[in-house]
Amino acid sequence: MTIEGIVKQTSKVDGDQATIPRVLVVGRVADAFLPDNAEVTFAHFSTITSGLLDDVSPDIVISPMLEARFDCLDLASVLHQNGFRGVYSPVLSQTPKPTLILAELLAQCPGLDIHLIQTAGVPKHRLN
Repeated sequence: MTIEGIVKQTSKVDGDQATIPRVLVVGRVADAFLPDNAEVTFAHFSTITSGLLDDVSPDIVISPMLEARFDCLDLASVLHQNGFRGVYSPVLSQTPKPTLILAELLAQCPGLDIHLIQTAGVPKHRLN
């Protein structure tokens, strides 16, 4: 699924107007995977707490599949433990069997809404 498709799915309507989704980006994610029509906040993995999730109140959390200090299972576990109710979207690049990764994430974090974002290459990263 694309990030724009995920944003469209999570958009809410307040009266006659659609609200702008709030996106939390954890780690290094290429600009190409950041939505244009969203309020974006950047954070490091070590700062993800229930307090931060309450303050930012993200509809979507995006992260890379793997970073030096965490992977998508680590972040999914933290989100799950803190009662996150939005969509978690790890970006997978050049992964031969993404369904295995999705199955493991869902097995470890039942009830977490996970939509994988897949790419064939790795564009320039944004650092936070």
